[in-house]
Amino acid sequence: MLNTDAAKRVDLLALIEPVTKLNRVTPNEWAGPCPRCGGTDRFRVNVDKGWFCRKCEGEPGSGGHWKDAIDFVMWRDGVPFKTAVLKLAGNATITEEDLQRMIAERKERERLDKIEKAERLAAARQELNFNNDWKTYNRNLKDIPGARDLWRKRGLIDDWQDYYGLGYCQSREWVYKGIRFTSDSLTIPYHQPVCKNFPGEGMEYKWTEIDLKHRLLKPAGPGDKYRHHISHLGNNLFITDLHKRTDCLFGDLLIVEGEIKAMVTWAALWYGDDCMLPNVNVVSVPGKNWSPEWIESFKKADRVFVSLDPDANKESDILVSEIGGNARAVKLPAKIDDLILLGALDHVKIHKVLESAWSNNG
Repeated sequence: MLNTDAAKRVDLLALIEPVTKLNRVTPNEWAGPCPRCGGTDRFRVNVDKGWFCRKCEGEPGSGGHWKDAIDFVMWRDGVPFKTAVLKLAGNATITEEDLQRMIAERKERERLDKIEKAERLAAARQELNFNNDWKTYNRNLKDIPGARDLWRKRGLIDDWQDYYGLGYCQSREWVYKGIRFTSDSLTIPYHQPVCKNFPGEGMEYKWTEIDLKHRLLKPAGPGDKYRHHISHLGNNLFITDLHKRTDCLFGDLLIVEGEIKAMVTWAALWYGDDCMLPNVNVVSVPGKNWSPEWIESFKKADRVFVSLDPDANKESDILVSEIGGNARAVKLPAKIDDLILLGALDHVKIHKVLESAWSNNG
């Protein structure tokens, strides 16, 4: 009889190796391309812990967790829990009572995982706000020669650097595949407005930080350009308009891939002190990932335009399909920030591209 504990003991290598090529990276762990999203080593299998894809599912400690054989069959084949169990059971007899017990075990495990994840997230955010390291990195833009130029070359003038509280981190130590290395980085804080009753101050509108990311300038390997400042912060939606639109519940929404692209795109919509497309909000999803909560938020926008990188046309179509009838794919010949930096896109042309995408797909 197969139960949830037995599922964890299924030979994951034998189950997974037919769909991807894995190489041993530690005595107990293998890495290789994800069967779904590709890459080189983002898919991990540990004989003691389980498996994950840091792009599709999130890395343990950064929003994801180790998954078992049942999870893999559900994920690989797109089947419900019961079907996955029966596939793994083979000739074993599985009664309805067994299935119900396994479902109950799994729900309890998921409940406890959710509580633990929420506790880790709260602790990480508390540490992030207590240390306020983003302010130190922001000051580095003024104190370290050449730091601001790194952001300028990416299309963000000083005013936008200050608006977002961007920064520069010098020679921080990182670990890649067990090997320590150092790299300078560009830092991107995620600001979130909070309006609540502060003791002795009454109801006030204040800022809190929900994430801080490093864009490594000398990453140790492919797919390793971005790192969280603190573990367990998870992936978050980056919203470019910090002051006026703090959610995606109205107006038009343009979704791009990555924070820098989002900031450069948002800056391109402005002429001097005026936003030339005031009904458009720009947000970024991390890599090619998005959460169910974001999908529900996207659905509430008037119109949604998805413009991921050119190598993610398939993912753009998937995201559009998940959002529904108010979403359209915008497939550009190059990355949107590169086109803006080359002068091929400005607010006028972006408006035309969005309206054309809506009309052609309507």
